[in-house]
Amino acid sequence: MVNGVDDNRYDLAAEYVLGTLRGNARVQFERLLREDAEMRKRVHEWESRLFVLSDGIEPLKPHARVWKRIQARVAPRSDMHKSRIGWWRAWALAASVMLVVLSVTTLQLLQPEEGSAPAVVVLSDESSRAGWVVHADYDNKQLIAQALQINDPGEGKAFELWMLPKDEPPRSLGLLPLQGKQHLGLSADKLAVLQRSGALAVSVEPAGGSPTGLPTGPVLYQGKILEI
Repeated sequence: MVNGVDDNRYDLAAEYVLGTLRGNARVQFERLLREDAEMRKRVHEWESRLFVLSDGIEPLKPHARVWKRIQARVAPRSDMHKSRIGWWRAWALAASVMLVVLSVTTLQLLQPEEGSAPAVVVLSDESSRAGWVVHADYDNKQLIAQALQINDPGEGKAFELWMLPKDEPPRSLGLLPLQGKQHLGLSADKLAVLQRSGALAVSVEPAGGSPTGLPTGPVLYQGKILEI
């Protein structure tokens, strides 16, 4: 439970803001927002955490295909707004537009024009505070980890990122930054493991990383891998 909201519903708020909650599930979630002030608060919290990532992005002129994607995704909500069927739908529209612009801008920065869409992971602690946002750029075989608000792990300690493939031991992806961005290369082997993993986790390890190849310290952050 997270302040009276079960973990699954809290995860839905994160997916809604990231734009990975789609179709009927998104429609049902927006209906829930109309009735549930606590969920509106959760969505606002995730927006506050994630939209700040766009502050450091230099302006660039998007491709025509980007605007077509935006129009295709927000047009139905624009029609609902014009028909004035409720303030909450207008609010959802505004949030969705901000989300699409952020997601598509990030997509432009991370992938070649003809490449496939990347994945994103929000790594959060047990209090649901986001520590890092990690983008998986499959085409360029790399991860880009952006630190948010991180507490120092302690003298001689570091945060190590792990893949969690099903029915397999965790596999290390490298050490994470305490601030700014870190690019982590993906070998063919790591890429294959990542693509069959459902989540990532972060443990506290010695400064040079785990000496055993497996997590040795406490696991403080976790997050599901979500395709954008």
